[in-house]
Amino acid sequence: MTSQDAYKFIIKGLGKPWVGEQANWHLFNEECIKQIPSDSGIYLMRFEKIARVFGSSDLYYIGISKNLKTRLRTHWKGNNYKYAFPIVTELYKKNKIEVVWIEADSEIAEKAEVKCLVEFFKKHLELPAGNSNIRNYNKYFTQEESC
Repeated sequence: MTSQDAYKFIIKGLGKPWVGEQANWHLFNEECIKQIPSDSGIYLMRFEKIARVFGSSDLYYIGISKNLKTRLRTHWKGNNYKYAFPIVTELYKKNKIEVVWIEADSEIAEKAEVKCLVEFFKKHLELPAGNSNIRNYNKYFTQEESC
């Protein structure tokens, strides 16, 4: 599942119309953070394609927040990213990561995030690298079934 596939999957799950061929990806830097709305929603991060257990993907992280601007700023600052490898911080600072966000109600965004993580897991037998610290996969499959 590429980042573009994940974006389309989430848009469909949110019931939003798909317009255009590409998501509006932004280089993740301080200028980008200024453009991010303070609304709730879901966001995706990507960088170069890497091999997965099955296939490959450029999707690095799927996240949700009640305040997208604040949450993405914590990624940039690194102060709320206790599982980050030092290389991740360097990638951020070297503008190697891109981000896209979709404004949505918190509950709807959470369901879309879960469904997308489950779909990613089904295709690759692992989660995106940035989501790999999730310890209890079962809760995602349980929630996905009840959505």
